Amino acid sequence: MGRRAFLIVSTGVLLSALPNAVAAQQLQGCEDHAHMVLRLGTKFHEVRAEVGENQYGWLIELFESANGKTWTLVATRPGGPACVFGIGGDWQTVAPVKGDPS
Repeated sequence: MGRRAFLIVSTGVLLSALPNAVAAQQLQGCEDHAHMVLRLGTKFHEVRAEVGENQYGWLIELFESANGKTWTLVATRPGGPACVFGIGGDWQTVAPVKGDPS
């Protein structure tokens, strides 16, 4: 698993809905992956920006609006529905640290 995918997967455990205007974007429950992608695209203008797989084989995806103002973290079980794990605003991509950060 690449560094970005690891960061997304490990960060996903800590994410929760924010108590601001972005919270209005929250989707309830889980649904078919194709429907989730369509809804995020049409309702929130978000497209898949990052993707990874966790240790259980779940597909972890970060969807982001073009202006970066909103994002949604989605996890899909193998053969199962897609579920929203977190939403937020102002996603920032950070350049990886070169060398040993310790």
